[in-house]
Amino acid sequence: MRKMREMAGLALLSLVVVAVAAACGQEEPTATPVPTATATPVPGAIPTPTPEPTPTQTAAEAFEVEWAQLAADAREEGELVMILGASGSRSDRDIFEAFGQKFGITVLQSTGSGTDNANRVLAEQANGRFTVDISFVGGSSTDRLVKADAVVPIMQFMIHPEVVDRSQNWLLTEWVWTDAANLYSPAYEVRMRPNIIEIFYNTDKVSQAEIDSVRSWQDFLKPEWKGRMVSILDPDHGGVVTDRTLMWILLGKEWLDPYIRSQDVAFLPGGDFAGLANGMGRGKYDVAVFTGQASSDMEAMGELGIPVSRLERTLSEGGAVEVRGTMTVMKNAPHPKAAQFFVNWILSREGQQSVHDLTNDADVAPSLRTDVTQGRVSDRQWSLLQDLDPSQALSQSTPEWFAARDEAIAWTREIYAEVGKYGY
Repeated sequence: MRKMREMAGLALLSLVVVAVAAACGQEEPTATPVPTATATPVPGAIPTPTPEPTPTQTAAEAFEVEWAQLAADAREEGELVMILGASGSRSDRDIFEAFGQKFGITVLQSTGSGTDNANRVLAEQANGRFTVDISFVGGSSTDRLVKADAVVPIMQFMIHPEVVDRSQNWLLTEWVWTDAANLYSPAYEVRMRPNIIEIFYNTDKVSQAEIDSVRSWQDFLKPEWKGRMVSILDPDHGGVVTDRTLMWILLGKEWLDPYIRSQDVAFLPGGDFAGLANGMGRGKYDVAVFTGQASSDMEAMGELGIPVSRLERTLSEGGAVEVRGTMTVMKNAPHPKAAQFFVNWILSREGQQSVHDLTNDADVAPSLRTDVTQGRVSDRQWSLLQDLDPSQALSQSTPEWFAARDEAIAWTREIYAEVGKYGY
């Protein structure tokens, strides 16, 4: 019986093992799919619209955002500090003040002599002080700042499309410069002269017949003009660099040598532009050439009825067209955003129109922009501008220009040493 029970148990165990094995080897039954429920619209509900793709921002829109941010950053800095030369101190203050008032920036202008302002800045930078953002001093002082590494390349600041793109609305389609490296001082205005350099005369001291007899620069070398002329030609002082260089290029030492040696010219000290203008107004001198910044004063004198006039008739040697501008950004500018905002604004259409409208210069140099109106530019300059061939413009940024400038300075030092002028 015991053996039969053991055999029955084994049989039962075998049946259990087979049943378990069979269960493990079976596939699970496939589930019956449940249909996806469809939302039933709620009566009166507004359907949610499919979102539109975000439009890509245009270049113009991106600039407007960048420009607005730059303006805000400039206002946050609050100030813009600039140094000016003698002519800019008289003629450009209203332009800079208008900029400051419009954009909420206090513009501090250090006026007076460009030479003195450059000297101060160079002394400050030598002692680790950086107090100035923008410089508008004259050509010679700008050259000193460049050579002293006191200014920085300006193109890194340019972002305004009206400034960067020269293919339209500019007289010259390429950037032109007034520094030898073509990095620091972009030209932004053009001066059209009826003669190579300006000629002023006292109408009480020079008769109409006398001035009419002058047909060439060679006529001023004749005996009848000896002892009657005044000039500033100090080789170690700025202010007449452009005049001297133009005469060196176009007439040369063949004209300058007898003018200095033989014509008993009253050579005034460098920078004495007020003395030259006042002397002409009082009749102390009859004719003035190499007048530099005194030209604006004498132009104003004529408008006030003082007997000083500029010779408008072109002599046989022809006139001259020069591109000009001496704006630079100072090294380590204390207000970098305000400086960047200003240099873009002043070269934009709005900025150059402000120059035309607000300058107090007696003889405004027209902008190189072609999308501005006449403003205070004289009818004479505006008329000449309409007929100007851009290829006639003499750039002050070529190697030839700077070579001529340096040659003229070196030569005048030598001749003044020979004749005992200007302390040589």
